[in-house]
Amino acid sequence: MQFEDLEVFRAIAYKGSLSRAAAALNMSQPTVSRRLKNLESHIGAELVDRSAIPIHLTPEGILLLEFAETLLDRWQQLGHAVQSTHDVGGIVSIASSTAPARSLVMPVLAEFLRAYGDVRARVSVMDSSRVLAEVSSEEADLGFTGRRPPADLFVAEPVAQDEIMLVVPNTGPFKHLTSPVGWTNLSELPFVERLAGSGTRATVQEALDRAGITAEFHVVCEVDSNEAVVETVATGIGVGFASRQIVNLLGMRTVRMLTVQGLEMSRQLYLVKKRGLALAEAPNIFLQFLSQKNPHMPV
Repeated sequence: MQFEDLEVFRAIAYKGSLSRAAAALNMSQPTVSRRLKNLESHIGAELVDRSAIPIHLTPEGILLLEFAETLLDRWQQLGHAVQSTHDVGGIVSIASSTAPARSLVMPVLAEFLRAYGDVRARVSVMDSSRVLAEVSSEEADLGFTGRRPPADLFVAEPVAQDEIMLVVPNTGPFKHLTSPVGWTNLSELPFVERLAGSGTRATVQEALDRAGITAEFHVVCEVDSNEAVVETVATGIGVGFASRQIVNLLGMRTVRMLTVQGLEMSRQLYLVKKRGLALAEAPNIFLQFLSQKNPHMPV
């Protein structure tokens, strides 16, 4: 087993398919498939359920994902600690919407703070509209959001990609649902919906508009985060839209992810800065640190 095998497996888990993982890693799909088979042979168990679309992690796969993230993060921490040549102090203030906070900001920030022990961080998690308000008022140095902001006020750089999935309870009344779910079936289901102002809700609405669908969901509950959507759906109260990355990270067997017929709901996650604002040293160093995690991201 090699570090690259674990990186490939992590990409498969986040992207939901071998082809998407291959594209993200700039590898061929046969190479990704071979590395996955090598891992499964080494572990002695299947790590993904290939019969599901998108593919799901098996219980053994969920355990390996946790191990892989810990090992890869510690390896990167060692590299950053060795490369750090001077002390950096100050505060990094970040406002983030829920999907990038859980899947991107907090893991990278944790590594950064371990590498730069004199830096402190202040993180606020909120919906996308409030993230932009915090950055605009300079209460936050940096923002992370699932919505592209107005170009005249903000500089936005893509840092990751995400997909919005239909999350359904893995229980009796919803067992008949399979991908892709037809719109007629969808409109009849009880819905758990994000509050107005969320990037997830905006992405869903944009997909509906592109498809020419006028949506009138039977909303039974409104919540304020992707995690809350998944956790509420898990109770069996209804279905909802949530970030694929968040569902994978939560690793709950009581829910399933499905696609919706005719709806393409992929989106970029953006790093947002106020246009014209000069950042202090600590936020600038954090941006450089983040760019090492995202080599194609301009800083």
